[in-house]
Amino acid sequence: MALIGKIRENQLLVLIVVGLAIVLFVMMDMMSAGNQGGGLTSTSIGKINGEKIDLREFENTYSVMYNGAQGNRFDQRRQLWDWYLTETILGNEAEALGLGISDRELTDLEFGANPSPIIRARFGNPQAPGQVDRQQLTRLQQLIQGGVQSAIDQGQLTPSFVPFWRHQRREIRADRIQSKLVGLVTKGMYTPTWMAQMGADEAAAALQAVYVRVPYSEIANEEISVSDEDILAYLKENRAAYERDEETRVVDYVVLNVQPTTADSAALRADLLELADDLRAAENDSQFVVRAEGGVFSPVYLKKESVSPIIADTIFSLPVGAVYGPYVEGEAYKITKVVDRQVMADSADTRHILLGAQTPQQFTEAGARIDSLRQVIEAGGDFAELANQFSTDQGSNTNGGLYENVTPGQFVKPYDDVLFRTGRIGELYKVRSQFGYHLVEVMSRSANTQPFVKLAYIVESIVPSNETQEEAFTRANQLFAENNSLEELRAAVQAAPGMELNSSQPLSRKDYRLGDLGFSEDTRSLICWAFTAREGDVASEVYSYVDQARYFDSKYVVAALSEVVPAGLPSPESVRESVAPLVMNRKKAELIQSRIEGKDMAAIAQEFNTQIDTLNNLTFNQNFVNGLGNEPKVLATAFQLPVNEVSAPVAGEAGVYLIKPLTAPAAGASAAVPTIQRSMNQNARGTVAGTLIPNLLEAADIEDNNADVECLTAGY
Repeated sequence: MALIGKIRENQLLVLIVVGLAIVLFVMMDMMSAGNQGGGLTSTSIGKINGEKIDLREFENTYSVMYNGAQGNRFDQRRQLWDWYLTETILGNEAEALGLGISDRELTDLEFGANPSPIIRARFGNPQAPGQVDRQQLTRLQQLIQGGVQSAIDQGQLTPSFVPFWRHQRREIRADRIQSKLVGLVTKGMYTPTWMAQMGADEAAAALQAVYVRVPYSEIANEEISVSDEDILAYLKENRAAYERDEETRVVDYVVLNVQPTTADSAALRADLLELADDLRAAENDSQFVVRAEGGVFSPVYLKKESVSPIIADTIFSLPVGAVYGPYVEGEAYKITKVVDRQVMADSADTRHILLGAQTPQQFTEAGARIDSLRQVIEAGGDFAELANQFSTDQGSNTNGGLYENVTPGQFVKPYDDVLFRTGRIGELYKVRSQFGYHLVEVMSRSANTQPFVKLAYIVESIVPSNETQEEAFTRANQLFAENNSLEELRAAVQAAPGMELNSSQPLSRKDYRLGDLGFSEDTRSLICWAFTAREGDVASEVYSYVDQARYFDSKYVVAALSEVVPAGLPSPESVRESVAPLVMNRKKAELIQSRIEGKDMAAIAQEFNTQIDTLNNLTFNQNFVNGLGNEPKVLATAFQLPVNEVSAPVAGEAGVYLIKPLTAPAAGASAAVPTIQRSMNQNARGTVAGTLIPNLLEAADIEDNNADVECLTAGY
């Protein structure tokens, strides 16, 4: 702990240590590669069947594919790592089987009539979910054919397009190879007749039985003691379910939550009161709220049901220009101004022709063509036929461009304005939106009307002030500085009212989520630290967690390493909470069996105040039996006994059972074999797509260095 104290005081020492660690890691990998004759000059993020995955290539691909993407970067990195593994294993299998993708096939998967799922996912039509944006794809194909570098030089493509498209082609190849491989394996799946016959017989052969159950609840928990030896014996007996392949670690941690005080809330409300006066006096509401932090201007008119119920009644009774608030909604103060009010139709029918556009040149061309189409229609041309022929809106270009029962606010604002406010029924209007140019006709409006309002909001999250956050951080640092071991930390928490020591689940080095702390850079850093520490050590820093929605330090965490769980079977203490009830039921079963030994079913039912129940049409392949539940041991026992013979006590899931078959399963071959065979074939083939790659990866030799790279980046 003395060394940790020095590091805390000397940031230069931290930089030197981290720098040396990274240099050593790179040198070790280079020397390892040199010894193996590989000659690599960069680090490896892992191997699959001896084939290295280069770290620099991995990082470059991540930057290209996830640049600016929302979401958890650790999930993204794991997804990319999984893709690299899949691509490698598919490449090996394809080479062994002679599978491949020709250049012509690849081009067809990129731009053809039935493109790859990769293309469908990335180049979807925003106006027609599930459809490909054919216009965008055609434009890209033309640019690629004309020369990518030329398109980059002219600003038509970004420089990142080249690595993006290169990796996307790898994705398309891998996906296509996987489809071919799945197809091959699926075709080879077959259920032999004898197996189908057995399945048909099991489905058709039914029996009737009676049973009595003594539930485990008949034995009080206090009558049973579960020792560590009992749990260890259970773990050994069920080794496959509990044995761990790698070492894990358990972290104890204290969370100091940062909450806004009454003074913080009052100060925020006072600021909004002043802002409400300025909003009330503003002549240009949209500009005012855009300039104001937390301002929101609604471009569409809203009916009462679309306004927050907290303010709806009040807002619709206020005059235009009035401001309501501050009021609390959720975790924020809000003020709202009534910008305008209009009475409008509930709905309208319309039709349009959309010519999509993205660039200035495309907008110019689309506008000119809309003018031409308008002239054709005004001269007697058929609107519906022209819409079907020319409109790029796939949601309406097969029904003459028609949309019925459109409600206010459903369409983009320029179209919405014409449809409900400015347009006249039966006339044509040229409308520009972010999608291109529309030729719009207002066909009819509903006779039912109601008031609609346009609103401007200013929202201020109720967050702790800087002073409140600093005070909480000071308390966390004091707890951290005054407790140099887990034992001291536990004592301090026990003595502090309202403070609680939490324990994590067993953590692997690859984990990036920790209990209620969720995932973050700090959580990943904490887990990396845990794998450098000794039991009882307190973490070398206070971890800060930021509220991702409201952007303030919402909690501070002081942590310590409480347990190192080696690979293999866990200790009885670490799994007692989950395993002890199972062991207790086993002991209860033994006790019940000893109490009912030698007694008939009627005597057992009377003694334990239960009843003898009947099971009808019981078949061997049932997973769940009405009245019995999920009891595979009891079911198997019933089909092994002669008619009218009572079983020995059977320890089931919910209690101890005695069962007696009253009839024997019907003998003879079932006539449903062809139907059962087809069903079993379909079931078997249906599992191939979801299990082939996981099974191939399970059989592969994989070396995963992701955790090492991430922890080096975090300074561990």
